[in-house]
Amino acid sequence: MDEWERTFDAVPDLIMILDNKHRIVRANRAIADRLGCTPRELVGRTCYEAIHRTQEPPHFCPHARLLADGLEHSGEPGDRLKGHFLVSVTPLHNRDGTMGSVHVSRDITARKRFEEALQKSERELRIRNRITEIFLTTSDEETYGEALEVVLKAMRSEYGTFAYIDDNGDRVVPSLTAGIWDECGVRNKEIVFPRETWGDNLWARSLIQKKAVSSNGPFKVPDGHIRVTRALAVPIIHQGEAIGNFMVANKATDYDEADVDLLKRIAAYTAPILHARLQRDRQHKERMRAEQELAKARDELELRVKEHTAALKKVVANLQKQIKDQKQAQKKLYEAEQRYRTVADFTHDWEYWLGPERNMLYVSPSCERITGYQPSEFLMRDQMRLMEIVHPEDREAVETHLTEEFESNVVHHIDFRIITRSGETRWISHYCQPVSGPAGEWLGRRASNRDITDRKGAEKALQQSGEQLRHLSTRLLEVQENERKRIAMELHDSIGQSLTAIKFSLEEILGNMRSGMNESSVEVLEALIPVVQQASEEVRRIHTDLRPSLLDDLGIVTTISWFCREFETLYSVLRIEKEVGIEETDVPETLKIVIFRILQEALNNVGKHANADVVRLFLVRTDGRLELTIEDNGQGFDVKHVYSAKSADRGFGLTNMKERTELSGGTFSIESSPGRGTTVRASWEG
Repeated sequence: MDEWERTFDAVPDLIMILDNKHRIVRANRAIADRLGCTPRELVGRTCYEAIHRTQEPPHFCPHARLLADGLEHSGEPGDRLKGHFLVSVTPLHNRDGTMGSVHVSRDITARKRFEEALQKSERELRIRNRITEIFLTTSDEETYGEALEVVLKAMRSEYGTFAYIDDNGDRVVPSLTAGIWDECGVRNKEIVFPRETWGDNLWARSLIQKKAVSSNGPFKVPDGHIRVTRALAVPIIHQGEAIGNFMVANKATDYDEADVDLLKRIAAYTAPILHARLQRDRQHKERMRAEQELAKARDELELRVKEHTAALKKVVANLQKQIKDQKQAQKKLYEAEQRYRTVADFTHDWEYWLGPERNMLYVSPSCERITGYQPSEFLMRDQMRLMEIVHPEDREAVETHLTEEFESNVVHHIDFRIITRSGETRWISHYCQPVSGPAGEWLGRRASNRDITDRKGAEKALQQSGEQLRHLSTRLLEVQENERKRIAMELHDSIGQSLTAIKFSLEEILGNMRSGMNESSVEVLEALIPVVQQASEEVRRIHTDLRPSLLDDLGIVTTISWFCREFETLYSVLRIEKEVGIEETDVPETLKIVIFRILQEALNNVGKHANADVVRLFLVRTDGRLELTIEDNGQGFDVKHVYSAKSADRGFGLTNMKERTELSGGTFSIESSPGRGTTVRASWEG
């Protein structure tokens, strides 16, 4: 008993044994330490008073549910133990016929925190990807509005603005919350706010102080203005300068530190994107201004020429015509060159044009941003510079690609790594295609190189996240099966042996009583033997349902045969035709319980619902895969209807089989239709 006590106290889980009055019969050291007392001080107290400090069991009490239906229950109820716990209660039958339970609480706080952190990380990644996608693919007129909608959804806010600071230092709000323009009753509304008119409002303070500013109190707004209850403003800072800001308002609850932190991270990620957009717009305006000044100067020059040559019109008429024609040709050439430069020089990707002699004819300025090398360094050395910065492990593949695609007439693609001037490794997505002149003459090849380093990193992170999630799910199933195995062993080793001992004792008493005691007492004791025998059979049934001992003792092949015989005994109208074409060693240990549970669920469904008389069972290895198939000739059903979340009789058993298969690394399918039977199939690699 002392050894049992030490083992009981050494278990890290919080364990209590309760009677049918919710009283604590025994408690281990772990739960006593958590409640700040000794195990002995807990004995005799009710569990709801000791843990929840209430006068009666709470509505979610698993022990109360167990006493009502006699079944095992589990859940994650809240209590004063300061953490997240997975609570399970298991029936415990006493010798006097009463029923209690073993109450086990497992601390899952670390797992819960990990899940919350993972969800937060995935949410922010989706926000970042969406904002990047909007700036890359959406027209200028819609960019700010769509980006603002992403921010409002993330911040759970009703209204908001996404503004930038223009070259004059004024705040420009190109997009407001959808519908806000019509809802606002203020006259003479503007989207440009000059610096001298900012005042001391919330968004102005965030820009001037370069920090987040929020208020959850009432706001005083002009007549007709939309009512504001809560607001949060965060500046968009790039290289120490405020270049814009986000402002959100009217969240259902107060803005807290988590909201401020989230919006600051969104603003930090948006800063370089917004800066690049403003730089592009600024360069476009400067180019347009230069073109206008050039046109103005040209017009003035033409006017002076016309004034000084008025007397010589007849003499120089032919010359003027030639000059005019030449100007028109120059203008077309200039415009064509400007269009080319606008497209080529301001593209985000690194572009180059390789001539027929494999000489570099053009390299876009963006190559310096991606590689750290200037365009001139590529133009002077042609393809040699490119091959020098290719990662050594990818150099052979790139060289083969450049050789084979040079005179090809189709588009080619390859992904490879480069080493930049600073020593950083970047992933490049390379597309190249032939270039032809107006007459169809071959002019070389044009290549487009896109920096996909971030995408490669995101793909790797996503793959790792999926592998971790699959590992955690598999581990959860293993823990669940180990727990069932442990309970089955306890039922078999303790209750079953006790009931057998009672039976033998009663039989011995009967022998003694027949030799001289009252015959009526003998009859009463004789009536007890079937009761004890029935209890013993029930223990064996529970033990088998939890985990058949045959599976551990003799393996999956023998267990399948045993289960099929038991099933045919229970459903005498059914005949099972089975083909097991594998050896015991062909099935990994972790898959044996999965295969048995799927078989158990599938045959139970046939017996209860199929109205069939023949079941065909196959467990074979086909094309390197282990495949389990259960077919019946029953009435079938509509698979889409049963899987539907809106269906009142949704197939939870089918869902469990599918989840078990996929969590163990396999694939699952079910084929059925009314009147044509059902086929369940699960397969695994290996």
